[in-house]
Amino acid sequence: MIEAIVYSSRCGHTYKYAYKLANSLGLPLLKIGEAKRKLKRNDNIIFISWVMENKLVNYNKLAKFHIDSVIAVGIMPPSADVLAEIKTENLIYSHLFYLRGGIKKKKLGLTKRFKLKMIENNLSFELLDSGLTKAKASALDAIINDLDFTDLATLDEIIHYYGKRTNIVC
Repeated sequence: MIEAIVYSSRCGHTYKYAYKLANSLGLPLLKIGEAKRKLKRNDNIIFISWVMENKLVNYNKLAKFHIDSVIAVGIMPPSADVLAEIKTENLIYSHLFYLRGGIKKKKLGLTKRFKLKMIENNLSFELLDSGLTKAKASALDAIINDLDFTDLATLDEIIHYYGKRTNIVC
């Protein structure tokens, strides 16, 4: 039985998804710190967090829980390659979903803004050298223009996935 949805969000895109998912599945929604205080070791959770350079932010802080599935939120368009990179980079062994989020540079700390600027520069040089794939061009556009791709309708697949399981009533 899933005990809660645990989330990490910096700009609010991930929170929007987490909030809707928690309401749709009738589960409590907890920040990581709350989850550590309120849940027991090995409790089943759904973890939703944002992605920066293929790293799932705060994923390493959940070792005491059983993660039933992971939902990654990032700026790249969804694809099998993006899923594979995130799964490999973070050593995710549970089910992985991917949703498109966005960027709000003002909400990021100095270090994360600096990393984002490096990514923007690398993509810009790649664009000048050899061109960009459509996915990378979309990511560059999101970085430059603080775009929001959040689409709550994309949660339907996840809601359906958990709705079919006997331990959650939708």
